[in-house]
Amino acid sequence: MAIASRHQWVQVFKPLLVLALENFFSTPVENVLANLFNSINTMDLSRMPRLSIVERRIIRAFEDKSPYEDRFIQESSQKGNIGLSYDPLHPQNYIAPPNSVPSRFVTSALKNRQSVFGSSKSHKDKQFFETKVEYDGVKVPIRIPLTIYPEEIGDFSIIKLVTTFSAPNTFVHPNPNAVDGNIGGNLTSQLKWRNAAPYWWHPHLDTGPNTPPLVVLLNGILTNKRIIFLGHGRPSGEVANFVLAACAFASGGGTVLNGFADRCFPYVGLTGLDELLSVSGFIAGVTNPVFEEQFSWWDILCNINTGRITISHRIEQPHSNFSDNASPALRPLSHGGWEGDADIVGDVVSSINSHIGEIYIRQKLYDHVQRIIEVAGAIEADIANSQGNPIEEFGNSAYFVDAQAKKREIFFLKNRVE
Repeated sequence: MAIASRHQWVQVFKPLLVLALENFFSTPVENVLANLFNSINTMDLSRMPRLSIVERRIIRAFEDKSPYEDRFIQESSQKGNIGLSYDPLHPQNYIAPPNSVPSRFVTSALKNRQSVFGSSKSHKDKQFFETKVEYDGVKVPIRIPLTIYPEEIGDFSIIKLVTTFSAPNTFVHPNPNAVDGNIGGNLTSQLKWRNAAPYWWHPHLDTGPNTPPLVVLLNGILTNKRIIFLGHGRPSGEVANFVLAACAFASGGGTVLNGFADRCFPYVGLTGLDELLSVSGFIAGVTNPVFEEQFSWWDILCNINTGRITISHRIEQPHSNFSDNASPALRPLSHGGWEGDADIVGDVVSSINSHIGEIYIRQKLYDHVQRIIEVAGAIEADIANSQGNPIEEFGNSAYFVDAQAKKREIFFLKNRVE
């Protein structure tokens, strides 16, 4: 039994689904499903505030959970407690010369305003809208999240995604003849090159063999690679949450980029393989270990059980490479990758170890995606300027500390932006 919904907060219906399953096991009739369908679709959302992206961002950043309190309308206002002649938003009811109206009318107006917008004691946490759904004579409380971003679907945890795939040296080399983890020799001399920038596995995915796995995953999603999350023996819902977390990560929750949900398959089996392979750049979750053996079905495989990421040796490579010598900009690559990638992952992991909350970890990663997009704009501007078509830079363009920092960041990100 499953619930399909156009709402991204589909997880709030789980208690209703549990009740329906209990009824169906005791009385397996179609009427159980009909009652569940009717109960969900009669849920009253007329009083639920519709917040803009900016309002959601403000509420998420507040320690105080009561901003925008005036957006919540109390149920009593729906029952006719306020006369039609009273308009709580009319200036006359708020602005008046002193002593121009009797105090009893002022008191009445304030009481009416409170009945419309609710007292400070109601709806204590403004990140949720609380309602109830009656199913089979039971009123089930429902808490609907109000501050989720457009591509934050379900009840996933980005912290769990980060902790699973943040350990260093968890790659399986795409070359089947390579010794896993055995790099050896002069690191810089073993790097490959594209557009004068270094890489080890693939120019779109890394800048060296020690590129953090989480960065490789992000780059793979942003560059339209086929991503598989494998969780053999795990519940399909757990695997699906990894997929949804990865999509939210790469899209900045839908506030930076969008469209990842369109190529997202939270759970798929072998019966849906043909449909899956027909989608370019899919992000999918599977539990069947057969997928791990079929390198032609995916470009990047993330094994949830082991925390290891495998890059397929059959991944499509760019059509041309350009050789170059190591420049002074590559000196930090003696550590096996660009330090900018290691910095963001190190910051996030440190925050998680300090028990920073889920919302703040999400925002750190979303800001990193925003930064990549800003740098992409700077690269496009440089290309246009070199071709004699200058682009005016606006106030929201990428900020760089100095010209050298700009040159270095663009240098290491241009293969991904390509």
